[in-house]
Amino acid sequence: MAGTRNTLQKEIVFKTVRNMENHPTAEMVYGVIMDIYGNISKATVYRILNQLADQDEIIRVKVPNAADRFDYRKEPHYHIRCVCCGNVMDAPISVWDELTQKAREATDIEILGHHIIFDGICKQCRR
Repeated sequence: MAGTRNTLQKEIVFKTVRNMENHPTAEMVYGVIMDIYGNISKATVYRILNQLADQDEIIRVKVPNAADRFDYRKEPHYHIRCVCCGNVMDAPISVWDELTQKAREATDIEILGHHIIFDGICKQCRR
């Protein structure tokens, strides 16, 4: 019975991250789940988010000096953080392979991956 509950809770957390599409924090995911379901503890949501990230079902976006964000898009891509409002969004650029190759050639190290977050000011904050 506990396994079924955990599986249902895991599905709820995963679907919430996917449906939010805005690189939510754990607190944001918990808030949405509480509004809809109201019966999952904060600790459970945080634990499941960590499990999903550890199992590569979602990506943990480590944001310097801020809470981690979670992203349902698993293909390699970059992120941009607005330094005014804190929103995190996908950066629509594609230099992943080129940058990885250049790092490998410059260092003779097998590159396993990298994470880049650009800082900027979003359109709404510039207004």
